[in-house]
Amino acid sequence: LRLIPRQFGQIACGAIAGFATWSYIDWHRDELPHRSWPKVAFAEQCVREQPASELKIDRNRLRLFSGSASTILAQQVADILEVPLGKLNVSRFQDGEVGIQLKENIRGKDIYLIQSTGPPINDNLIELLLLVSTMRRASAKHITCVIPYFGYCRQDRKREARDTIAAADVARMLEAVGVDRVVSIDLHSGQIQGFFSKLTPVENLSIMHQLFAPHFVKRNLHRPVVVSTSGTGIQRVNRFREELNLQGIETGLAFVTPTDSHGVIVPGQEHHRVHEQETMVLVGDVRDCDCIIVDDITDTGSRIKLAAATIKKQGANRIYACTTHGVLSNKEIDATLEESPLQELVLSDTLLRPQHAESSKIKYLSVAPLLADTIYRIHIGLPLSQMSQQY
Repeated sequence: LRLIPRQFGQIACGAIAGFATWSYIDWHRDELPHRSWPKVAFAEQCVREQPASELKIDRNRLRLFSGSASTILAQQVADILEVPLGKLNVSRFQDGEVGIQLKENIRGKDIYLIQSTGPPINDNLIELLLLVSTMRRASAKHITCVIPYFGYCRQDRKREARDTIAAADVARMLEAVGVDRVVSIDLHSGQIQGFFSKLTPVENLSIMHQLFAPHFVKRNLHRPVVVSTSGTGIQRVNRFREELNLQGIETGLAFVTPTDSHGVIVPGQEHHRVHEQETMVLVGDVRDCDCIIVDDITDTGSRIKLAAATIKKQGANRIYACTTHGVLSNKEIDATLEESPLQELVLSDTLLRPQHAESSKIKYLSVAPLLADTIYRIHIGLPLSQMSQQY
């Protein structure tokens, strides 16, 4: 051995030691703690396919909290994961200020905070910022904000000179108070993910094909056509259409877009309220077809109403609509839906149902299983890319 150069000897000894260690690990693989091998046991499973008692959740490390805007949804997620909701007090002072007080120790814990920033948007946003700040000051190790509906998401670019890009400002505020990761559902535009720095990963979950498509498979549709309410929503609609095709339902594609009284397409109106004096132009064939209008947000309901009327004039049969986020800010939303030819408006529960929205045409589907699966995968280090194959 003295004739062998010292460096070569060190390399050889290191290789022999490494091989011996790996051989020991492989031989005793079944005897090692399960956390050492999460991908082998769980890479092809999702949280909904396992009894809650078998979920490999470190309940000493994971803490699940809810803001006041998403208490029902958060409780459903907690029930699926079989973890308790964290204890905190959210109070409102007489002048409108928000007070936050944690009621348990979260030092060194991984926090998952569920809070939609829907109406009243400013109140819920400020509450979210203060919740994150309070948890950061309480020495939380990692804070993941689960924001099912991302408020200000429609202000994602300048439409006129000197306009604000509020979605980018919200992203900067969240990073400033100490958020580590953001999870949202069907962001209005994918570019919002780029408003956060590279140090803050953003997961944009899509539910159009995962949640809504199975619902409409059961509707016994006749020559179905999926209709987008703008040219910018074609990518979202295509994923929904592809899922229906995979389910054996051959589906067509069309889209409608607002025009003025002269039939000219109105620029910059893809994401805002359609006025009563405006009309819509249809691109595609819907005659003798069951149509599904697909959009990401229903606010006043004027766009859905006008789109339904437009395709009905072109000979459509049954008309449905599905929207991820039901803001439903219009106090007369029930009357708007009753006056439209829509048979059903299907929404997810990313936002609470307003008290004034009592129409029998409105149906809600739950995103709690999707969020529970997402939190579970992030917690144990599984990729989210496999989720589309599970739902």
